[in-house]
Amino acid sequence: MKTLQITLTLAMMSQLLVARGEFETAIVNLRESIDILQRIGSPDAATVIDILNSVIELQNREAQD
Repeated sequence: MKTLQITLTLAMMSQLLVARGEFETAIVNLRESIDILQRIGSPDAATVIDILNSVIELQNREAQD
């Protein structure tokens, strides 16, 4: 259970990092969270993958501006 809490905290922290424009750190945290969630077989991995894809999209849009 503690592992799940840590991974979800990483995902939430990543959202805060995105708000600050720190995309690379957010992406690293999200990927780490996904890796852990997949290893423990959590269905939450799919949600974090969606968040990661959204962050990458946002990063790409920001880079084009």
